[in-house]
Amino acid sequence: MKDFVMIRWTTTLLALLMGATTTSVNASEPPNILIVLVDDMGFSDLGCYGSEIETPHLDAIANDGLRFSNFYNTARCWTSRTSLLTGFHLDQITGGPPKTAKDKMRLIQQRLTPLPKLLRQKGYRSYHTGKWHVQTLPNACADAGFDHSLAFHTGENHFRPRRVTQDDRPYPHQPAYDTDAMADRMVDYLQDHQQNHSDAPFFGYLAFYAPHWPLHAKPETIEKYRGVYQAGWDQLRDQRLHRMKEKGFPKNWSNAPLEPQIEATGITKGPDGEMIFGPNEIYNAAAWDELSKDVQEFQSVKMQIHAAMVDDMDQAFGRVMDQIKAMDDFDNTLVLFLSDNGASAEMYGSYGRGKVVHDPTAEMGGADTHLCLGPGFASLANTPFRRYKIWTHEGGVATPLIAHWPDGIHAELRGRITDRVGHVVDFVPALLEVAGVDDANLNPKSPEWTGESFASVFDRKTFSTARDRPVFFSHAGNRGLRQGDWKLVSAKIDRNRWELYNLEQDRSETNDLSAQHPDKLEELTALWEQMNDRYREEARNLQSAGDAEASRVGAMGKIEINASTEWDGKNSAEMAVDGNPDTRWNSAKGSGGNQWLEVVFDSPREVNRVDVIESFNRVRAFRIQSWKDGQWVDWADGKRLGKKTLKLETVTTSKVRLCLDQLRGGSVSIAEFSVTLEQD
Repeated sequence: MKDFVMIRWTTTLLALLMGATTTSVNASEPPNILIVLVDDMGFSDLGCYGSEIETPHLDAIANDGLRFSNFYNTARCWTSRTSLLTGFHLDQITGGPPKTAKDKMRLIQQRLTPLPKLLRQKGYRSYHTGKWHVQTLPNACADAGFDHSLAFHTGENHFRPRRVTQDDRPYPHQPAYDTDAMADRMVDYLQDHQQNHSDAPFFGYLAFYAPHWPLHAKPETIEKYRGVYQAGWDQLRDQRLHRMKEKGFPKNWSNAPLEPQIEATGITKGPDGEMIFGPNEIYNAAAWDELSKDVQEFQSVKMQIHAAMVDDMDQAFGRVMDQIKAMDDFDNTLVLFLSDNGASAEMYGSYGRGKVVHDPTAEMGGADTHLCLGPGFASLANTPFRRYKIWTHEGGVATPLIAHWPDGIHAELRGRITDRVGHVVDFVPALLEVAGVDDANLNPKSPEWTGESFASVFDRKTFSTARDRPVFFSHAGNRGLRQGDWKLVSAKIDRNRWELYNLEQDRSETNDLSAQHPDKLEELTALWEQMNDRYREEARNLQSAGDAEASRVGAMGKIEINASTEWDGKNSAEMAVDGNPDTRWNSAKGSGGNQWLEVVFDSPREVNRVDVIESFNRVRAFRIQSWKDGQWVDWADGKRLGKKTLKLETVTTSKVRLCLDQLRGGSVSIAEFSVTLEQD
């Protein structure tokens, strides 16, 4: 067997999704399913979506299949993967954050039925290779139900992968380019399936790390793109958009203006505070013509490497397609290809992100470097949309989706683009329909699926462009909701202000209509709140095991949480009120004292109990204040914080603030903060 395998759940979900048609749902033989998931690839990074990058194998299945123009992921890797495997938003499982206490995690694993286990009801065998990163299901075989898996658990070096498991056991890795290793192991699994299990359908989940940072690619492929990107992101975005329209995407699409005021997320510095990427790195999407020649050259070479990673991935995908053709199952195999989020503006270095240290003197793209694409060329990758991975604007959540299934997609539909709105939570119900699983054996403790099967899109008679179902977004404090042509969106960086766009007229989110349509703004805001409350309640029910911390947090009801500062957009204030002591709010790096965390109730209420769990024991003095008559009033104080339950005089207030006045160290971390009324 070859070196490594890619994530299997992606393949499974995509395959089921595509198979549901009038032809195949009633077919005597359920289709094979292959989901191919890539990491941090932008909406327009494929040739069939307007790119200059050569992707002939993916272009071929697009020309003989369907492309989606309104399909969505969740803006982040682990959240999209969880949704693909389970059919749920992460918020329905954990209440929002990616980590959950161990006792609750055991309940989650017992009460969820992942897709591979559901497909067993129709005799499917399931195979996974590639990136895993599903915290709610840490073991691909034991927890998720794959028959075989080669899972990659870290991605800090594409040439020197580590922490690889085979069938949930440590696998002694060998130096190899992980994109090739993942595809080659999937080929091995399919060959074994043909030899020993040819009477059963297969579900494959191939989850490439590419083109996620660090920018690593094979030298010969990098050389192929020499000079291609020297024109810069401004000009190349216009060229991509022109090609997109030639390929059938809407003529009224336009490029979102660049936002140079937004810096990269996660900027990493060296141990002495120095910038580790070299003098020609930049951290925003400035106008190309304003950059020096040296900066332009450095940036264009980074994009060369990104392009080479996508190109290498396409070549590896082609080898998997060749194997399926050799099995004589090609026509009845549903292939689904998508990305877990938009292109990334992150600028993480190696410090604190693994054991590879960036060497600025090494050849760019090699194993000794650790570079990220950055905001400028990430804007090209996300053409024509606004913003990036982590954001819930279109650049963060819009994904290409290709569906190929000769036996299932009507011949008259092949090569077309559908504008049906869909989301990764739709994969499980759609794939179960395609596979003919009529009565899924779900645990009664599971939440209700919110996704909708879109299998009808593959049949000429029922070809649908349905766009009215609400699509919910929530990640890292960024929020959104699409319903029909309208989209509500907010970003933490914009002080959580709701924006409103008509995507039919303005897909690039450039003309905020919130002031012109206050009724629509109010309607969609109320719907987002309703869905958010429902999901968090479902998460509490899923995890319920008499956990006092979770029940106290749940007792706070509808609240708003604010903080003085946050750590680079991560470890948000919401993590201090999620009922999960394994997650936490962090104040900004080096923020020092005078930090605060604030709970705002939906209306004034009586409260008399405050529970706090501090991480790392850095607080040396604190105060608790309540809001009274338009000002803050001290309610309690103390020196060390740690883990405290304070039973106080009952007050009626609309908000409570935890003030952290003296710190040992540069920042503070609060794992849990709840304010409730304890009855006598």
